[in-house]
Amino acid sequence: MPQSEMVIREKVGGKCEEIVALALLCKKSVESIIDFCSDDEGWAGHTGGYLCISDGKNGLPLLTMLIGEVFLQKAPKYLEFCQEKAARLAGHPNHQTSWESRNPEKDWWGGAVRFEDKILSFSGLPEMGDEAAMLRVVAKHGDEACVMARRIAKLTDNPYWKPFRRQ
Repeated sequence: MPQSEMVIREKVGGKCEEIVALALLCKKSVESIIDFCSDDEGWAGHTGGYLCISDGKNGLPLLTMLIGEVFLQKAPKYLEFCQEKAARLAGHPNHQTSWESRNPEKDWWGGAVRFEDKILSFSGLPEMGDEAAMLRVVAKHGDEACVMARRIAKLTDNPYWKPFRRQ
């Protein structure tokens, strides 16, 4: 086995299946919120974006993938933003969401949340849609996680959380 493959196997270990399962859950959540909100004001043309699942300590991407469809000219921006949100959240270890360090003047947006030892980040929907989709994934992992997701949605006054979580 090549040295590089051994290093990857050591670093990732059995987490590949866990990360893939988490990515599939994120995909379902994003697709669901697009279906649920596509007729809402500000959602025209928002049919996908980029997901980034990152290490919660250093923000390095573990998996980045396209979900849905994006306009070719917007794809680089969405890819950059999903990774930036995760890295920024990792740089603020006391924050639970990228909303807490949001700064529109610097193009820093909400849409990333902490989840266990990872950060889930999405970019391509309206900002609060990005966040609501990731919060729904967190909320599906038990009562404590659901309480945390509710707390974040309340902190950011997310208009998509309440109706979306009932699905």
